[in-house]
Amino acid sequence: MKRFISALLILTMTLSLCGCASGATDEVFSSDAAVTSAPEVTTTAEVTTTEETTTEEVTTTTEATTEATTEATTVATEATTTAIVTTEEVTTAAFTVEESNMTMYAKAAVNVRSGPSTDYDRIGHLDQGEEVTVTGIASTGWYQIDYSGTVGYVSNNYLQSEKPTVTTAATTTATTAATTVATAAATTTATTSTTAMTTTTSSSSGKAHVDEIIEVDPEDMIEAMGLGWNLGNSFDSQGSSETSWGNPKTTEAMIDYISELGFTTIRIPVSWTYHCDSDYNIYESFLERVQEVVDWALENDMYVIIDSHHDDAAFDPTQHDQAVEYITKIWTQIAEWFKDYDEHLIFEVMNEPRIVGDSNNHEWDYSSSYAPTVSAMKTIMDCNQAFVDVVRASGGNNSTRYLMASTYCGSAYSAVNSDFVLPTDTVSDRIMVSVHAYTPYNLCQNTNMSYTTFDYSAKSDVKSILRQLYNKFTKNGIPVVMTEFGCIFKENDDERYEWAKYFVSTAKEYGIACVVWDNNADSVGDNAFGIFNRRQLSVYANAEKYLQGLLDGMK
Repeated sequence: MKRFISALLILTMTLSLCGCASGATDEVFSSDAAVTSAPEVTTTAEVTTTEETTTEEVTTTTEATTEATTEATTVATEATTTAIVTTEEVTTAAFTVEESNMTMYAKAAVNVRSGPSTDYDRIGHLDQGEEVTVTGIASTGWYQIDYSGTVGYVSNNYLQSEKPTVTTAATTTATTAATTVATAAATTTATTSTTAMTTTTSSSSGKAHVDEIIEVDPEDMIEAMGLGWNLGNSFDSQGSSETSWGNPKTTEAMIDYISELGFTTIRIPVSWTYHCDSDYNIYESFLERVQEVVDWALENDMYVIIDSHHDDAAFDPTQHDQAVEYITKIWTQIAEWFKDYDEHLIFEVMNEPRIVGDSNNHEWDYSSSYAPTVSAMKTIMDCNQAFVDVVRASGGNNSTRYLMASTYCGSAYSAVNSDFVLPTDTVSDRIMVSVHAYTPYNLCQNTNMSYTTFDYSAKSDVKSILRQLYNKFTKNGIPVVMTEFGCIFKENDDERYEWAKYFVSTAKEYGIACVVWDNNADSVGDNAFGIFNRRQLSVYANAEKYLQGLLDGMK
């Protein structure tokens, strides 16, 4: 016998800046001495370092056509007043359900929803291996289940008839499909220290956010990402710990507070080479730690960007083969670890690849007439291509995940140069461009206290580079994310407010998402990019107007 369920729902999807799906894999639940760039720099005097050690650290509204909404998961008891009505015959059903009765198990930690697609609210989750009773199969292919006495729905991709073996991330070896690059090292690494990983799969802690990728077009993706914040000088520290540069250990409360402030994207810079062996095999414990913080952000329905940050020696663009090998090996492992996460997780290939210490002052200045930077750009583009290839080859949600390509020194100015070309991809419209712009340099990075005014010239500089990015990329359907931008504090609260508001509002006008740099430095002048006091869970007094400018720019 069949029964049909008519979802007489008028779904008003209020797409907040944090996106329409649950954070992360939804059908699985779950400036330092090495520096940020001053991309507009053209002279030696303008070169500075900006990431320094610090001592401080949709909504879905369901409207029933009869009366006030009730939970979409309570189906059968009050059919005349609830949002979902059960009848024997339906002609206008949004979906139908064929009755079933079978026992199944969750392949991984997976979200339970109030309807049979990711458009519906999340009402709970199943842990990996959890047993459920399937009571029906929806016309969308999803399973209807008995979830604690109410009706819930789970993607058919994440239930199976046999109970899975609950495994930990490091139990796989260098022989799986995603380890195409690590085979050379497999004979040694597979039998050495268990703290180093060759091939990994997502942690089965029950908090991993696994979901089907929702196909979001570039324009909507940028809008959903909204305003972002960098967890700077923590996981990107060049040391053995995220606290190596003086910042406190990242906590869930910190991430919750950042979300409460109004940020809907978080970038987690990570320096992997300080947490792997000599063959670039990442230590499992470090991957688990990064995943923990990623999950906290995704629990807040934030978008998350992870990159390879201060691994400058490994992806040195003057060493082509070494750079490509590093990118291939490191992203093989990261991609495999997070392959089931949904579109809220974005991979950024690397941070500010450049000729460190270039003798002709081109470390932070790309020139198409300077052979070393031209050669470096070619290596960077080869790294971008290797990155895309290995992530796509890992399968799962990585097949269509948004990926960020990098340009010389991360500079917005090098990105708009005709020498920079994006990598090819197996899917359309899923490559983003990651750029930085501390523009104008004199106001934003120059420690000379005489440059404190956001004047007409400064506005022109900001608008000019954003317009160039729009003309080359955005208007051609290629999304751009300003993964770093910022203005140091020079006791110029009002000017910083105006700069922040103008930068963000103009970027928004040109369809560019912005992620502000924050190194937790509460000081004056050099590297004073601190906004959020990570020890006190508060906004620094010197940054209150600055933060307000960022938020006002999004209005």
